[in-house]
Amino acid sequence: MKNRYDIHIHSSFSPDAQDSIPDIIKAAKKAGLKGIAITDHNTVSGLEKFVLAVKKADLEFLEGIEISSRYKDFDMHILGYSLNFNKQLLRKELKHTLGGYNLRAKKLLRKCQAADLISEKFKFENLLEKKKDSYVSTRDIMLEIEKFKRIPYTEAAKLVARGTPLFEKMPSSGVLSPAQATNLLHRAGGISVLAHPYYITRQQKASGNPKKYLLEILKAGKFDGIEVYYSKHTMEEKKLFYQIAEQENLAVTGGSDWHGKKFTPNWPVGCQGINSKQFSALKNLIKKGQALLS
Repeated sequence: MKNRYDIHIHSSFSPDAQDSIPDIIKAAKKAGLKGIAITDHNTVSGLEKFVLAVKKADLEFLEGIEISSRYKDFDMHILGYSLNFNKQLLRKELKHTLGGYNLRAKKLLRKCQAADLISEKFKFENLLEKKKDSYVSTRDIMLEIEKFKRIPYTEAAKLVARGTPLFEKMPSSGVLSPAQATNLLHRAGGISVLAHPYYITRQQKASGNPKKYLLEILKAGKFDGIEVYYSKHTMEEKKLFYQIAEQENLAVTGGSDWHGKKFTPNWPVGCQGINSKQFSALKNLIKKGQALLS
């Protein structure tokens, strides 16, 4: 088994994922993995619990996070990895991002209520009070549509997807630029990796040169790595992103992007990942960055 390390997994500390950390660790052991990383969206709230549990399970690990970002009106995600993040700094600096997501969700809820997709009596606070250090996501709204309209979740998701009249974009005030996100991750003792680059290249196909735009983003964001192995990447895309990693001297990462059986049923823990050599190179890169901070 080549891909022994799945370092893109979401736990229930993400606002749009289901599984508890113990359940994820069980799945990792069952899949025969040697190591994992939890990369929850814009939060490090689960990391202390994760570190304790993963050590007991005798798995190798990295601390992780996935930060929302935007480049020239183009939304993207940035993965951060560390051996020991400055969690206080990340919590402080990502407060605006959490606030931006809550504002977006509140606006989307109002739109859905006006369209009779969610009861007018339903209050945003009902969702917010469950979130603690997290935020209300679009997926939370989708789940409320599913309940109220009694339709499959997949159908509810289509009603508010990008390109529909109900789609609500993240406000600019709540999003870091790629360079800002990289800077934050470096200051917090980590490295910065562009997540699922297929999302960029496929949307830029019409431009005629999606690779050029991807390279522009990688340079603008000052990334340390690129996610080559990912559940939605074709073999051709994996080859392209690996070539770019070699060309630009970027670390290679990979993972399933598991969010739970309901949301990502075809991307189980361990279905994508990196090998031992790539995992070791990633750890060495993190140590090098931490040495520069000390």
